Amino acid sequence: MRNRSPRTFLVYCAAAVVMTMSLAVSCAFGQPASETPAKNQKISILILGEDPWTGGTTVRWLVSFAEANRIELEITHKSSSGVSLADAVAALVQRGSDQPRWNVAVVFETPHRILIQRHESDISADLADLSTLADRIVWACSPVPGDPEAYESERLALAADLVDDGRLVVAPINAARREAAALGEHSLSTDGPSLAGDYLAACVLFEAILDSYPSNLPHETQLDDGTALRVPENTAIQLLRGATKAVDGFRRLGHPIEQYAADLAAPLQLKAGETVLMTTEEGAIPLLTDWNNDGKIDLAISARRRGRLDVFLNGGTDQQPELRPHRWMGPDLPQTGAPWQAWGNLGTTVYQVVDVDGDRDRDLLIADSQGNLFLCRNNGTNVFDTPSPLATAEGTLRLPYLTGAWLGELDGDRNPDLVLGDASGRVFFTTTTTIDGRVVWKAPKPLTIESLELHLPGDAAPVMGDWNGDGKADLLLGCHTGSVLWCENASEDGKLALRPPLTLIAPCTDEYLFSFPVREGSDLWEPVPGWSSYPALGDLNGDGTIDLLVGDTNFLITKYRDLTPQEQETIRTLQARRDELEARIAKLSEVPLDLKAELLEITLNLVSVAQNRRYTRCGWIWFFARGSR
Repeated sequence: MRNRSPRTFLVYCAAAVVMTMSLAVSCAFGQPASETPAKNQKISILILGEDPWTGGTTVRWLVSFAEANRIELEITHKSSSGVSLADAVAALVQRGSDQPRWNVAVVFETPHRILIQRHESDISADLADLSTLADRIVWACSPVPGDPEAYESERLALAADLVDDGRLVVAPINAARREAAALGEHSLSTDGPSLAGDYLAACVLFEAILDSYPSNLPHETQLDDGTALRVPENTAIQLLRGATKAVDGFRRLGHPIEQYAADLAAPLQLKAGETVLMTTEEGAIPLLTDWNNDGKIDLAISARRRGRLDVFLNGGTDQQPELRPHRWMGPDLPQTGAPWQAWGNLGTTVYQVVDVDGDRDRDLLIADSQGNLFLCRNNGTNVFDTPSPLATAEGTLRLPYLTGAWLGELDGDRNPDLVLGDASGRVFFTTTTTIDGRVVWKAPKPLTIESLELHLPGDAAPVMGDWNGDGKADLLLGCHTGSVLWCENASEDGKLALRPPLTLIAPCTDEYLFSFPVREGSDLWEPVPGWSSYPALGDLNGDGTIDLLVGDTNFLITKYRDLTPQEQETIRTLQARRDELEARIAKLSEVPLDLKAELLEITLNLVSVAQNRRYTRCGWIWFFARGSR
């Protein structure tokens, strides 16, 4: 989950606490408030899109909730079928002054969009347009039938983050349905629509629209002249209780994404002997390969945009690797034979060590500062030929603002594929074709998942590898926030299909909060995986399981002076309070946002007082063994 700014974090937590108190007074956990609703209150609602779960039954129950509480709803339904939400909103905005303004806009968004388009600009742009149409925006986070628990949990976490925008309320229908299922009613299943589930979803929407739960509960809704749906009184009260618990928990706890996936061990910095492996100035890209064909995995580290490649051979065993310096290649080291040395040391990046022609010699996939892609072929003795461009029908394959590139086979048609990432967070896909007997690369196109363009929070770094052991190469993605995502490969018959991304490593703190990366559960100033993550896959410890390596952009922190006695006392006081809060949090299975906000505020104060540290930009390599923490 993207970390919130301190001010937004505190305001959000305060709102959550006030809401919890309000619910305790007015709802009394299933006992409706006795106040009579305002007589004939009228609310105009724009419903944009379709509820993918029920096809309209939830809206019918919503109307019945309103009628039972003497509220008149004027509903305008705008279908977004066949077009994106952005296009549907733009069509409404373009009508200008003749377009009515609604009190509330309820948005039934494509369920997986929040997973696929994670760049903050995507949904924020739609919210900006929607705010010109309605005073309040309700984001209906509906469940997806048959979705694994991991997808539902991650959607909740990302939806909770949306409220940072300040212009909308999230209606966590998926969380509420899951809570209802936990009540033990046979019909309350999250695997498909149900009468009780639709009733509960309507209750959650009612609360999101009016900022309060219904005082009176309807027991019947009319679908048409001959069809009515009925819910027993005791069931209605039970569902209200479930809705209250789900919404309160959603807003109070925020459903944060775990820092590291459950099957990843705690990260370790890779070392050669006692020396921590790192690049200077720019970030690091880890490249696992058998450099000398001795059957053991070696490591090469590419310095982004510096044209340098450092090779470390494994002098130990597969089970106990010992990395030893072997070779340095770069324009500043001409004697080492970097074939791109004439280009200078700005902009060049080695993105992959790969055998492109099956001769068991490792070739290099590189790019220059303009995003032009080249291959440096190995002549068999680890001497590399002059870079040869990856050809297209028009010239050299190029992607402006390139930040990642990987050759492999992704769509199952046995032809080479190439995935590319750029600085804006977009991911592109291309493959080869034959024109007049010449094999060339097609123009890269944005990679889509469920017809949505994959968009990450900057510095997209795609790589391929079989993460789940099903024999297909999956797509792993690094990005600017420091998170690492996994897209399962669902391709069949040569047609590319990927599942929406799930988080393996959560984002670290935003750069505007601290001048160095900080992660929950780690000591302040302790080295942790940082920004602009770049993943790599391989069995580095020889246990037969694919592990995860991650390169980052980070800061080496060194002290350059002693603190004054006054500074030391202030830091001791703040540190003691921070340690106390962390101890309290460690004992809680669910951590309220107000405690997290207090911890963040104390941490910010600590950093501002400790002005005796120097921060030097660098890149490190982190090893995550596959197993469990």
